[in-house]
Amino acid sequence: MRKLQQMIITGAVFGGVALSGMGAARAGGMSADESLKDLMSGNVSFQRSETLAKRRAAVAQSQAPQAIIVSCSDSRVPPEAVFNRYVGRLFIVRTAGHALGDYEMASIEYAVEHLHTPLLIVLGHERCGAIKATVDALTAGGGGGGAHGDDHGAPAGKHHRAEVTSASNPGACAGKHGGHGDAHDDAHEAPAPKTKAAPEASKAAPPAAAHGAGHDHIGALVENLKKPVKLALDDKPKDPVDAAVHENVLWAADRLVKESGVIREAVANGTLKIVPAYYDLDTGAVEVLE
Repeated sequence: MRKLQQMIITGAVFGGVALSGMGAARAGGMSADESLKDLMSGNVSFQRSETLAKRRAAVAQSQAPQAIIVSCSDSRVPPEAVFNRYVGRLFIVRTAGHALGDYEMASIEYAVEHLHTPLLIVLGHERCGAIKATVDALTAGGGGGGAHGDDHGAPAGKHHRAEVTSASNPGACAGKHGGHGDAHDDAHEAPAPKTKAAPEASKAAPPAAAHGAGHDHIGALVENLKKPVKLALDDKPKDPVDAAVHENVLWAADRLVKESGVIREAVANGTLKIVPAYYDLDTGAVEVLE
């Protein structure tokens, strides 16, 4: 009986569902208090798993993850469950639309330089809400530049896969600083000296968010994703969102190499491999984008 109970607990945790099917079915209608109670109950199950307890003990003092997963924050795409690899296995960086900024780059660089993680997967997914919002913003507003519209390290044309592969040649992507002496080289150069007008400019009202008043940061997210989405839309695809998801995965993989000396050097030295991938929400399958 004890063995059966352990199998149920372990199966629930490894299946990505901390509690019963009933809990999952009513999750959308939970209050905050009900959700907290549900999560804490799931944590008890997690603690009681003998299998996971052994794994926790093995990695409690240090970590050596086998892969970095850069993925969307979408609740339907939990990397641990998608790859069936849990405690201590994956170093995960998640944002809506797997948008990349300084903090995300720094997190990835930490795993590459200090944890020596050999594989980095950029994981996009079907029906991505962040990408759809960007597609809607561009098709409604006609595109345009914006704060980051056309100056975010855009490659000429749509050859992301070739450019990521070419990074294995040290001369192919050598930036001004080379190597990893400056983690924020090339695309993160020091700003120009401030002029007398700068203080006044800083008081200017921020641009209106793409989704109306009150959405203070969604506009910034759309700006971050605008370039790859526009590249996809230029081809007038039958399914604009799906095409933009694919383009955004390749774009992000390319940006990682272009904008980080740490990552670029690791790829050139053969100590890091970057793999663009796509997750199918319906089947659960991950497709490597060659």
